[in-house]
Amino acid sequence: MDKTDAARVVELLEDVRRLFKEHVSGGGASPGLPLTTIVILREIGRQPGVSVSALGRRTGLSKGHVSNVVDRMSIDGLLEKRPDPEDQRCVRIDLTDEGAGLLSRLDHRYQGFWAELLGDVDDIDAARIIDGLESLRCSLRP
Repeated sequence: MDKTDAARVVELLEDVRRLFKEHVSGGGASPGLPLTTIVILREIGRQPGVSVSALGRRTGLSKGHVSNVVDRMSIDGLLEKRPDPEDQRCVRIDLTDEGAGLLSRLDHRYQGFWAELLGDVDDIDAARIIDGLESLRCSLRP
């Protein structure tokens, strides 16, 4: 890919990220929940037993911010923290039943929300978008 195309990809990704955040923050998919809470719930759901450091890397948030959000979510009963059996300095995080239930409800709500929002994208364009994003993800993985 040449420099001009690469710059255009980055510009489009930034726009899509901003628009995504605007739609989610607008309450359509997450009424009453901070976006950070949703992001952390989803990441723990994808990788149970994840560490705070890994959550920070995966979300792009600082370790201190993730730690504060995790503490609040733990107090709220959405997740539980436990020491890593191999490294007592490391804390592992899992969803509680309440957190898993909330994540399930959010995922169900997201599916409907995004299906409606992206309803004008036809099947051929959807397949192209998915293929392109999967290719980009593969190129960016270490």
